[in-house]
Amino acid sequence: MTDKFKNVLLDEDTKIIKQKECKVGDIDVLYQKWIWDGVLGESIIFAEEDVRDYNEQEIKQLVLDSEFINSKDVKMTFNRGGKGFVFVNFGFEYC
Repeated sequence: MTDKFKNVLLDEDTKIIKQKECKVGDIDVLYQKWIWDGVLGESIIFAEEDVRDYNEQEIKQLVLDSEFINSKDVKMTFNRGGKGFVFVNFGFEYC
């Protein structure tokens, strides 16, 4: 993992199933697939410095337009308080 995403924090009871660095548009991101408390989900994580001038809707639209989303009706959560990172979570399945 590059230095840009090395400080991404995780809840200690979250298990990362898959992760890779890639791009959404021309912005570097970290993609994660995870399981937490019986929920399988996915996250696109942006470095705050890369999306500082974007509002929540613009960031969600970047994710909606990405290769990771198959439906425009996907439910998402958004968190900008990630100590230097912005999280967009989606693809929730209960297992």
